[in-house]
Amino acid sequence: MDKGAPPFDGATKRFAKPKSEEELEIIQKNSEPLTTARTNKWAVAVWNKWSKCRLDDHKEAPIGPPYLLPSKDDLYHWMTCFIVEIRCKDEFHGFKTTLDSEMKRFKADGVGLEKRRADPISVNDEEQL
Repeated sequence: MDKGAPPFDGATKRFAKPKSEEELEIIQKNSEPLTTARTNKWAVAVWNKWSKCRLDDHKEAPIGPPYLLPSKDDLYHWMTCFIVEIRCKDEFHGFKTTLDSEMKRFKADGVGLEKRRADPISVNDEEQL
């Protein structure tokens, strides 16, 4: 132990007092923007309505919200069904808005900007053909 270092008493400025599980939940909940929380609540409510309707009509539906599905394959299958089967314009509008927003974010980050196209044919190449 370094003789010049002060004794560790747990009250240094570097470390805070340990938090309880309840305090951690409050901190995590407060970190989510209010609009995100509202959008997530709306999306899960639409999912639940769709799932109940599908179960009533077709006797097959996911159990619970998408983030509780047991595997990636299940998530892929049920999200695909959800997107294809949802019909109400207002509900689909929210999904489209989110998709557009993500596409804009990707574009701003430079993803997908590479244009794929063939080089134009010159007059000389055309004559050779």
